[in-house]
Amino acid sequence: MRGIPTLLAIALAGFTMSANAEVLRCKGQIIEQGDSRVRVLEHCGEPEVDEGARWYYRKANDVMTVLHFEADKVTFIEDERI
Repeated sequence: MRGIPTLLAIALAGFTMSANAEVLRCKGQIIEQGDSRVRVLEHCGEPEVDEGARWYYRKANDVMTVLHFEADKVTFIEDERI
């Protein structure tokens, strides 16, 4: 029975972590690593939150997709529960 609380704790921790989304779909187009800010704006519009190096787009009621930028290119995409 010692393993059950540990497994439960690990499972609950997974709900608070972000997940690598790898791509974002906007208006039938796929946004992925290496895409420019201009391409993202063309297909996804303005982000809900713009923190400069990170743009946030609402994917579902409790999930935001975060695009990380370096030198105006997408370097990482993740989903974050809010």
